[in-house]
Amino acid sequence: MAEARVRSWDKLVKMAKDHAAKEMADFDEAKENRQTLLEAQKLDYQNKHKLAVQKQKEAYTRVSEAAEASKKSTEEADRLKVEQNSAAQVATTSTALVQSSGKQISSSGISMVQTTVPKGKAAVSVLK
Repeated sequence: MAEARVRSWDKLVKMAKDHAAKEMADFDEAKENRQTLLEAQKLDYQNKHKLAVQKQKEAYTRVSEAAEASKKSTEEADRLKVEQNSAAQVATTSTALVQSSGKQISSSGISMVQTTVPKGKAAVSVLK
């Protein structure tokens, strides 16, 4: 009878050990699955972050280009305004010179005007 108890006890110990081993194996498997899931999520978030940063860089580039184009357009408008004012001043001066010399300004034919104008495109604009 004592031998039967020892066998029964050994059987219970073996069952407890088997059960504990199975629980440890299940825990390790669950841990590995969770780790794999977390790594996949991390990779997904990193890819989304890279994409967001890339889109942000592209948007910044487009905004910078638009700002530069706007600046150039404003500078060109200011330059044209200066040329227009310069041409108007030259025309007024030329008219005043001709009138002060007592000559009539002709609307046809050839006229000679001598004046000082700014260099570059402004001069070409005045000549036109």
